[in-house]
Amino acid sequence: MPVRGGTGSETIYQLKKKGIKTLAQTFLDTDFRKDIPTVTLSSLNHDLLLTEFLDEFKKLYPKNEIVNARLVSSQEHSNEPKPDAIMTNLEGGFQSAIELELTAKSDRRYRELVLKYRLSRVFGEVIYIVARTSLAEKILTQIRGRRASQISLPHKEGKFHFTDLKNLHKTKQEKDLTTCAKSQR
Repeated sequence: MPVRGGTGSETIYQLKKKGIKTLAQTFLDTDFRKDIPTVTLSSLNHDLLLTEFLDEFKKLYPKNEIVNARLVSSQEHSNEPKPDAIMTNLEGGFQSAIELELTAKSDRRYRELVLKYRLSRVFGEVIYIVARTSLAEKILTQIRGRRASQISLPHKEGKFHFTDLKNLHKTKQEKDLTTCAKSQR
């Protein structure tokens, strides 16, 4: 089923139930979703970039399990924040929330998220991958309770870590991004 949007020059094809069933019968060792997720163009860019970032994290932190949080049951910890992805250290079980921020949310929404992550018993740290430094500054303003400006990435503030893709390799070399990464050494 074609889904059109944007400038009109892009076409995205989405499988229907019959297509998923055919794939499941062909690739017996692979689990396929039973439901058909709705493709929304506004979140497609986010989801594609998230997949790219997660692939990069898997290369950088091979002793950690890194999964898209949409694939994890959310009933287990219903009061916990819902990150974009979860990184779990396979040796110690320590969990990090991974958030991909491409556009700014309201100050109120960031305040709520920061509070939830501060109170979280599941996530020992939060890794924000931001599109622009100004997004990290906006979130940091809510963390600090006062205006944050002129930070450089990567940046750490308590259990909150900020980076962007171009800094992931630099961060890995400095071995400074996450507790998950530290505990694998």
